[in-house]
Amino acid sequence: MKFAFKLIVSVSVIVWIVYGMDLGSLRTVLTRVDVTTLVLATAVIALLNILISWRWGFVLRRLGADFKPLERVANVFVGQFFNQTLPSTIGGDAVRIWMLRRAGMSLRPAANSVLIDRVMGLGTLILFALAGLPWLAELDPSNNAPIAVSVIAVIGLLGLTSLALLDKLPAAITRMRLVAAVTTFSLDMRTSVFHATTGLVILGCSVTVHAILAAAVWMIAVRVGVDISLGACIILVPLVMVVSAVPISVAGWGLREGAMVAAFGLVGVPDEQSFAVSLLFGLCMVLAGLPGGALWLRRRRQLHLGQPSEAKQNPT
Repeated sequence: MKFAFKLIVSVSVIVWIVYGMDLGSLRTVLTRVDVTTLVLATAVIALLNILISWRWGFVLRRLGADFKPLERVANVFVGQFFNQTLPSTIGGDAVRIWMLRRAGMSLRPAANSVLIDRVMGLGTLILFALAGLPWLAELDPSNNAPIAVSVIAVIGLLGLTSLALLDKLPAAITRMRLVAAVTTFSLDMRTSVFHATTGLVILGCSVTVHAILAAAVWMIAVRVGVDISLGACIILVPLVMVVSAVPISVAGWGLREGAMVAAFGLVGVPDEQSFAVSLLFGLCMVLAGLPGGALWLRRRRQLHLGQPSEAKQNPT
């Protein structure tokens, strides 16, 4: 039922966007892109997994556990593959945690490190959104876009703050089974993210990841004839990614396209061009995740044959 609902959402949003659109113009825009651009954009998105795995390594070490660099990269690639192929954009996180558990890591650092990595990514998207508010206010005199972004950002910041401070609640509450499980996440989040040196490194990695991802979108947009600056993409693409991360569609499809059309529309990009850029970007995301599928099959074969994992966990 959940998948059916998400499929209906994705299809409905895409149909709603395409309805009334000049399909001939859309076809023209799509045919402008060349294989070289798609390959380059896909490679950039795929290589970001190395930076993400490096960021994740800092979180793991703060929690007293670590994996070999190549094993971390493989884990992130597998996560991206399932994020693009499972109905939910966070399905890959569950697979990553499962792989860590099979490799011998205890549940707490396995689950919390992956979830902290996810939260840091979303938190950085919110920071990008807040940084772009003055610019959005100039673009939208009605203030509809700035108000919507402000509301989302405030809700997101309150949520992140609550997650980081749950263990500070009265003991009568923290002893409750459900709350107790989450309080360990709060403690681990502060241990890793709020550490002076590690926190800055993690934040720097997150900012770099989202900036490069926006650059990949800009690369595609320029190639299909969209008149948009790199700076505009750096501000607008994180907003699109926040919307697409809401787990009510199939791997973000539909939500991403709707958000891209709305966001790029603020700088005068026609709907057909915005929609085409989102479709091509989504295609590159899927292609960038394919190595993760191959790594997953290899890992499954190792488990089936009883071969040991290459992962290494620190005893500390």
